[in-house]
Amino acid sequence: MKKIFALNKMSVQTLFQRAAQTCRMMVGVGDYARYCEHMQQHHPELTPMTEGEFFRYCQDARYPSKGGKISRCPC
Repeated sequence: MKKIFALNKMSVQTLFQRAAQTCRMMVGVGDYARYCEHMQQHHPELTPMTEGEFFRYCQDARYPSKGGKISRCPC
């Protein structure tokens, strides 16, 4: 019985993690942990961006703007 409960708890945790990841992707924020894993596996010689830099990079990629300010709707 404990095994089944543990499995369900793991499934619920995974569900919430995936939902949070989906929401972040919908608003243009990538998965920083996945980015760090990618950098470590494929580009170990490079220093990865900080979490703040990564957030700004994702925002700039989704909402390009002049001078760092969004002056109008990006649509």
